[in-house]
Amino acid sequence: MNGLLRRILGSYEITLSGSRTPEFINACLEKDLFFYSPLPRDGEMTIRASLFSCEKIIRLADEYGICAEITDRTGVPFLISRYRHRYGIMAGLIVSAALLFASTQFLWDVRVTGNVKVSESEILTVLEKHGVADGTYIPGLDVDLASEYILIDYHDLSSLSINIKGTVAYVDVIERVPMPDPIIPEGYCSLVASADGIVTRVEAAAGHPEVSAGQVVTEGQLLVNGIVENSRGAYRLVNAYGFVYADVRHEYTVEIPLTTSEKRYTGSTETKTQISLIGMTANLFVSETPSFEYCDATACESDIVLLGFLRLPLTVSKTVFREYIPEEITVSPDTARSKAYAQYALIEEEIDGDIMSTEFSESFDNENGVYVLTAHVVVNENIAVRSEIEFIDPRIGRS
Repeated sequence: MNGLLRRILGSYEITLSGSRTPEFINACLEKDLFFYSPLPRDGEMTIRASLFSCEKIIRLADEYGICAEITDRTGVPFLISRYRHRYGIMAGLIVSAALLFASTQFLWDVRVTGNVKVSESEILTVLEKHGVADGTYIPGLDVDLASEYILIDYHDLSSLSINIKGTVAYVDVIERVPMPDPIIPEGYCSLVASADGIVTRVEAAAGHPEVSAGQVVTEGQLLVNGIVENSRGAYRLVNAYGFVYADVRHEYTVEIPLTTSEKRYTGSTETKTQISLIGMTANLFVSETPSFEYCDATACESDIVLLGFLRLPLTVSKTVFREYIPEEITVSPDTARSKAYAQYALIEEEIDGDIMSTEFSESFDNENGVYVLTAHVVVNENIAVRSEIEFIDPRIGRS
């Protein structure tokens, strides 16, 4: 940023020569005469000074008997002075500068992040309705007020923040997660076992428990009865509800081929470039398909920024294709074993319940060229599932 200001305000390059140059430099520092970029060169020294300190530095150099010569001038003031009699160029520079400054006062792009279920187009439509869109005058935009109105108007979002950086509005959203509708069972039911197991705990909120801890049950066996006898000996039907936990044995198998294919990159690449300007897209290539038979693709997108802070409405998208040749390799038994256990670890993360014990067995299927890992897992899980009670009214027959 300091370099940009120096280019705008202008600066001189001063070449110093003389035996007292070090004393002169110290004197400049003591008198707070600003200079920068000191550079020794062939027995001389060059420094750069602003328009405001140059004259004072030269006068002080005369006092110390130092030869101070201005060898270069850079910056906007000198550019204007050079072309001051070329009115067309001057007018063009002034108009360009004015347009460049004016363009920084308007939004050139709106970018949405954080959305998953709600489409970006829907969010952009709501943002535009409340004044956040391409072409919006930035000083007249109250982002906090706009965020509040958007959340009131659009109920699919629970949070929204708008941050303006340069000429781009970055909109970060959090979608609203709807509360699930309560599940109200209809009809009468009992709870039966979904798998064979050994019962460890029974939690029946409604219905009559038919099993207890330590009992072995089989799939389909009645666990909690929805036909309940009252104190008078009469029976009534209820919606049985609760949990019956049991130790259930599961078996998981992972197979790893002993021969696999891997990629060998050749080093050849192809790049296809696309340019987008305010919604219009231009392809700088003839065919979207690369010339390689086998390749990986990596896409990247970048914005064009002027002067380090001015973001233009111009986006350059590049897709780089890397050629590779598939090669068949043989996997060692140790490598196959490591891969199998790594895959089983992912399976274990998805198991719903508490793992009580795990036993592994492994084998090699030489005929098919496969390493086989088998895991015998005992899981403590809820095995109670609903089973509708078919009610038959003796007066009218089947209900």
